Amino acid sequence: GFYLMIVRFFKTGISNGESPVKYVLSNKDHQGRDRHESPEIMLGGDPKLTIDLINGISRKYKYASGCVSFRAEDQITQQGIEKILGQFLSVVSPGLMPEQINSLFVLHKDKPDRKTGLAGSHVHFILPMVVLSGEEAGNRWNPHPPGQKTIEKMEAFTKVINHENGWEQVIEKPDRIGVDSFWRKVDGKSNARKLD
Repeated sequence: GFYLMIVRFFKTGISNGESPVKYVLSNKDHQGRDRHESPEIMLGGDPKLTIDLINGISRKYKYASGCVSFRAEDQITQQGIEKILGQFLSVVSPGLMPEQINSLFVLHKDKPDRKTGLAGSHVHFILPMVVLSGEEAGNRWNPHPPGQKTIEKMEAFTKVINHENGWEQVIEKPDRIGVDSFWRKVDGKSNARKLD
């Protein structure tokens, strides 16, 4: 079946912590319509702690947010999603231990497709941009630094997860399938070999 995962980051947050947390936990979507199902907190997140940490940051940019989307034909279990979220956290926090960062992941289930009856889902994440403990405690942590390297890292992560799960790859421009930037990084191979 057709299935893939995509990660999207939004603009870095400058508001207080209440605003993004309230949105992801709301039973209404961004257009004010009732959500198909109530949002579910994943990985044992604590909304109040996330709010307090964001509000304790005096820098302009306080949190990173975005969503991990799962488009569905085959279904993924909650356990499967949580495993991927753990992998995502380790990719965006290189050099940090899990207890040194805070994260809030909230699952939103999409409305089932009328034809197939199957539904995709997406997980909103909010990451306060601060190191919580250790020598770097209080320092800024940026899960999504600006620049091409970060974009390529997230593309590579997406490809690996889709490959590991036997899901289709994300092709941003279906009309132009060439040797993409991920494989260009593989040195010492001809383009024909890489394409193969």
